[in-house]
Amino acid sequence: MININELLKFAITIEVSSQEFYKNAQSKTNDSKTLTLLKELYLEEQKHERLLQNLLDSCLYDGTVSLPSNLNINFKDSHNHPDESKEKLTFEDITNISLARENKAILLFENLLKFELPEEIKELFENLLKEEKSHHHQVSTLSKQIEGTMGNEN
Repeated sequence: MININELLKFAITIEVSSQEFYKNAQSKTNDSKTLTLLKELYLEEQKHERLLQNLLDSCLYDGTVSLPSNLNINFKDSHNHPDESKEKLTFEDITNISLARENKAILLFENLLKFELPEEIKELFENLLKEEKSHHHQVSTLSKQIEGTMGNEN
């Protein structure tokens, strides 16, 4: 059985991993719109890390507050995408990796919100879920704009 502190630490590692990708990907693109988006996403993931870290540091939960045993989270699951290690990333690589990362975060928070959690954590996860969905939309929209498929969804 895991406790809330372990869950918060796991969520922090996901946010830090995403920060690292968005920061490193900035040097792998020449497109100004993509670069702007990567910088924005990097800053957003830093903000998410701070929110989670502040909750962890607040010591509201002393590590004894356990979560349900049916909380199925693989703490060993990598948030990384196989293409991240490429020396050069195409625009398509960057958008695919970004969308995959945001999808994983969305699924994590959606799954966590199915469980009975302390109100502070539930509210934080709901807000983070909204932001991760917004990130996904931003990446998807930019991708469609650059590929020239915006408005061709039918």
